[in-house]
Amino acid sequence: MISIETLEIKSLADYDRISGIVNDGLYVNQTLIDEIKGRIGQRAKRIVIESPYSDLDYNSVYSSFYSKQHKERPKDCYRLHFFSEETFEIKDYRGFLVLRPSYIGRSMGRGQLDPRLLLDPGSAFIMQSSGFIANLGGERYNVSSFPWMAQETDISICAHSATWSIVRYFSQKYSHYQQQTLDDIVRLAPPFLNRKVPSDGLNFLQISSILSQAGFHCLFLSNDIQGADKVKEHLRVYIESGIPIIGGIKRTQHAVVLAGHGPVDYSKLPPAGGNRVLSSSLIDSLIAVDDNYLPYLEVGLADTPGGYNVDDIDYAIVPLYEKMFLPADIILSRVTSFIDNGGLGAADSQVLRPYLTSSRSLKARAAISADMPDGLVDTILSVEMPKFVWCVDIGSVDEYRNNLCSSRIIIDSTAGTYDTNPWILAHNDNMIIYYDRTDASWRNRAQAIAPYPLYRNNLKEV
Repeated sequence: MISIETLEIKSLADYDRISGIVNDGLYVNQTLIDEIKGRIGQRAKRIVIESPYSDLDYNSVYSSFYSKQHKERPKDCYRLHFFSEETFEIKDYRGFLVLRPSYIGRSMGRGQLDPRLLLDPGSAFIMQSSGFIANLGGERYNVSSFPWMAQETDISICAHSATWSIVRYFSQKYSHYQQQTLDDIVRLAPPFLNRKVPSDGLNFLQISSILSQAGFHCLFLSNDIQGADKVKEHLRVYIESGIPIIGGIKRTQHAVVLAGHGPVDYSKLPPAGGNRVLSSSLIDSLIAVDDNYLPYLEVGLADTPGGYNVDDIDYAIVPLYEKMFLPADIILSRVTSFIDNGGLGAADSQVLRPYLTSSRSLKARAAISADMPDGLVDTILSVEMPKFVWCVDIGSVDEYRNNLCSSRIIIDSTAGTYDTNPWILAHNDNMIIYYDRTDASWRNRAQAIAPYPLYRNNLKEV
């Protein structure tokens, strides 16, 4: 029989009662309770403890590994559901955390935790998230989150967990990608001088291979190849595009998922008449999904509890869709050259915000916009585009402060690296130019365009 027990959280001391309900050291220890206290604290007002819970990912590694060990291990898990109020209202649901049995104390399994459960409200963090449905007592609860899991240690370490998180995120968000269990991720790793299980870890070639077999076309960024400044610039562009990244940290021999960024530092904006800047240069910190800690750690200039900071990110693996051919560095080079040669008549003090997005989402957002003029909406809807496009929103410093842009460039992401004319559409405040694929010609359209909101469909503010 499934047991459902409710725990009201009126003070931090109430978390200690989890041990009395679960009452098994394989699932709960003081370290786990202290981390929940420290990271979640009073943001949760009610916890529902569900048992037994059959977890897909734990079951996958139980069948492949734990069932073959001499020492017996329970097959069932517990699941903790968190509510922000003392109710069972769907609007107050903040996700769940699976507790799996572990002899080494790492009993936190899969988690789908709403960022609002772990981050202070009004923190202005920008996150990637996908929807997930949790069933509890016959009720369906939706949580918008980024998948997280602590490492299993014998079966998987940080790189496995990071790879699993990315594959699970995309499978929840897009039907094109197939869900992979933790054991699937382990099995997809190509052999490299040692056994797959128990695992000594993965190198970046193995991580890229797993992601490739899961349907991604990976881009590798390295401080040794592109330079540290360029790597930080480019990975921020991809994060702004809604693409989570695996970041590698040599100093701690660790891998994490980078799935968002911290507040925009508007004090870094140039004065009127100053230099043109990328919006990514205004971001100082990134949000990490780190398997050693509950998710959504801010990685800034100071060290995290894990002993690393944003400058320690030595390499990054970017999982791209197969037809995203043009990389960020080529796009930035093409757009800069286009503007410098008089395209759109852009002023030096403008802010450029580049990002990848699906043309379907871009068109859908234009169709419901109350701020774009009809002429621009009609043109965006009628112009043929590939499945994904690069966009650059351009605005003055004042416009960017108010989340507005007055110009936009839309670029063919399937164009070749050396294609100097990858443009699909561009406009400023009085003119639209676009490529008509039916007869391979360019057309101009005079159109007065007032500033309209920046496109932010890829990320959500906490």
